[in-house]
This record gives sequence, C-alpha cells and structure tokens, in this order.
Amino acid sequence: SLLNYFHADFKQHNEALKILITIIPTHLPEIKQSLDLLLKWVSLRFFDTNTSVLLSALDWLSKCFTALREDDYILLEQEGSAFMPYLIIKLGDSKEPVRKSVQALFNELCYIYPASRTFHHLSEGLKVKNSRQRTGVLEQETKLILENGIEVCQPSPKKAFELVASFIGDKDNSVRMAALNCCVAGWNYIGENIKKMCGTLNDKDMGMLEERIKRGGKRIASP
Repeated sequence: SLLNYFHADFKQHNEALKILITIIPTHLPEIKQSLDLLLKWVSLRFFDTNTSVLLSALDWLSKCFTALREDDYILLEQEGSAFMPYLIIKLGDSKEPVRKSVQALFNELCYIYPASRTFHHLSEGLKVKNSRQRTGVLEQETKLILENGIEVCQPSPKKAFELVASFIGDKDNSVRMAALNCCVAGWNYIGENIKKMCGTLNDKDMGMLEERIKRGGKRIASP
C-alpha cells in the first residue's frame, strides 16, 4: 500500500522497502522514471532510528545500483543530488555495519555516476565536525584520485587539495592520516607539485606530509 511509505511505524517502512527490493528485476523501467523521488524517499529512511530500516534502505540502494549498472544507466544530476548528501553523512555513522554498507555503495556508485560529481559531493561532506565522517570522506576521495587521477578533484585540484590539506593538523588521528593519504595519492600523479596544491602549510604539517610521502608515495602514470 502507498500508505506504508508515509506511515509513522517503522515496520511499515520496512515492508515498503521489501516490496521495492522485490520489484527491481521486473519494474526497472518504472523505477527509472521515478528514480529521483524514490531516492529521496529512501534517503529519508537514513534518519529513522531503527537500524533494520536503515540497512534495508542501503540494501535497496545496492540492488538498485547493480540493476542500473547492468542496464548501462548513468544517474542524472538531480538523481545523484537526491541522495548523495545523505549517503555521505552515513560514512560517519556510529555503527560499523552501516559504514561498511555505505563504503560498498560508493564502490558501486562509480559505475553509474560521474566520479567528478561524487568528489564534489564528498568535498561538501568535509564541512562537518563529525570525525568519522571526515575520515570516511577523505578515504573515499583518496580512492577516487587513485582510480581516476587528480582531474577528478572538484571544483579544481588546487582547491580540493587545499581543503584536504587543512585536515593534516586535525586533532583526530584518523582524520590526519586520511588527509595525508589523500595528499600522497595526489603526489603519486604529480610529484612535488602536490605541495603547491596544498597551499600554505605550517612546518609541522609540511613535515608530516613529507614523511608520509617518503614512506608511502609511489609515482604512477595518469589513468
């Protein structure tokens, strides 16, 4: 029933998600026609306090992304924007199974959404106080750079790396390491020019970056 989608009871949301999952193989054309609305509704489930609803929502996204990939479908910008900011928030979820599911979704997303647009949304997701989210975002940006080169960085490589490098001095160790690894991913492609891209760093942060490059840097050709 359509009422399940707007019911106050989370159990009804779970029932609605089960139905949405079962119809993916048989009703993909109809799903594509209403994809932005479906993605918005599923994104709202991220704010449900019930973990089973959240995991069901992530499961639907996974199965939907797989079906879209097999259909050679590329998400429109309005469709990507319908859910991406909310998916990024879940990179900082307190529950590890949720974070793992979201990380897996980003692996699938690269086949149906431009990597540069994903990077843009991820950069917006750095402007929070949640250290887990910052770490998760920086890790995803690192993957995108390693897979696509620095051209993926939006709005420009310099602005992107300046923002990333601003977290080298973060008080949280996981954030610091993720920021350093992201900068090293850039160094792998452009070498010492990455230091210019990172803007003005204090001596301590620059020292950490140089040490991390020395330990983990590996020059590679642009993809």
